[in-house]
Amino acid sequence: MGSVNRSTVTPRKSRLARTFAKFFNEEDEKFQENAAMDAFIAKVFATISSVKATYAQDAQSPHDADGIQSADQIVVTELKRLSKFKQS
Repeated sequence: MGSVNRSTVTPRKSRLARTFAKFFNEEDEKFQENAAMDAFIAKVFATISSVKATYAQDAQSPHDADGIQSADQIVVTELKRLSKFKQS
């Protein structure tokens, strides 16, 4: 009456443990994906702000060919950095 068959109790515990582990693993993966997406979006906005600031600074001067080329190079560098970040 008081005896418990261990073979029937152990599989339930391990199945329950696997279920919890799977659930928490999936939740952790979702959290990491969301964090990565948030970081990517932040980087996009930072890059756009950098480009905007560079061109806004150059727009204040009359025609400065060196300044324009410098701003163009900064834009290209930021876009390459953003592309590398996206690929990773």
